[in-house]
This record gives sequence, structure tokens and C-alpha cells, in this order.
Amino acid sequence: MFQRFVTETDSAEKLNLIRGLAGIQSSWILNEFITTATDENYVRAQDFFSCLIAISENPIGTPLVWDWVRSNWEFLVNRYTLNDRYLGSLIPSITKTFATEIKLNEMENFLLSIPMLELEL
Repeated sequence: MFQRFVTETDSAEKLNLIRGLAGIQSSWILNEFITTATDENYVRAQDFFSCLIAISENPIGTPLVWDWVRSNWEFLVNRYTLNDRYLGSLIPSITKTFATEIKLNEMENFLLSIPMLELEL
């Protein structure tokens, strides 16, 4: 399915394939998808957020994407800048299902660790 995604030219079909790939129930494969999606030879920069958000909508993928974003925030800012509207909506898209005190604390700590992030969101 990933090879079909890479070669697909129709943007609507690409989005369907992203959703299909993101629905996989293997954390290992989802992590590989995230890592591979950072490579613009496979996933266009403008499609990267669609991949992350789709994976985060998978209950298995939510913590993977959240951990990846926190660990790779500098990569995201360097690639897209803090002014990018998709980057600005990424955190709310990922964290919308968080419902525990632990997740609230993780979000607060992350936001506080990056002062400019609070201003942009």
C-alpha cells in the first residue's frame, strides 16, 4: 500500500491511502510510516501533516505521534516555521482526545519548554 501511495498522483486518492496506512494496528509500522514520511522523496512536505494527523487519529498512533512531535519539534519548526498554519494546528489535532491529568501535564510541560509555541498556538 505504501508503494502505491508513493506513486499515486491524484491528491484525493493519496489522502485515502494515507488514511489506510494510518489505520494499521502495529506501532512498529506506524513509527516507520512517521519516519519515512519525513523524507520528501516519499511524502511531499505539504502531505506530512496529513500523515501525522491521520496516524494520531488511530488510538495506537496517538501516543506515537505525540512523542514524535515532542522529540522532533526543532525539525518541524526548521522545515515549516512557527508561522505555518498547519504546524499551529498540529498540537490541537493530536491532543484533542487527551483526557487525563498526565496528558495535561505533558502538554503544559511541552508548551512551557518552548516559549514561542505558546504565542503561536
